[in-house]
Amino acid sequence: MDRGAIVQEGDRWVATERVATIEIPDTIHGLLLARIDKLPRDSKRTLRVASVIGRQFGVTILERLLDTKTS
Repeated sequence: MDRGAIVQEGDRWVATERVATIEIPDTIHGLLLARIDKLPRDSKRTLRVASVIGRQFGVTILERLLDTKTS
């Protein structure tokens, strides 16, 4: 959808000509990496720091770690 390969027409979804040329990663892991790669540098950095903290964390700890690295 975000690449224009399919579009909504009324109450249904329709493939466009782009669907023939779009590259789809073989795995979910590949799909996620491709999307992360397109993010701005600061967003990638935030994801890296968050991934080290763990699955659940407060925003405050993330903010502190990000501030520490930029100071």
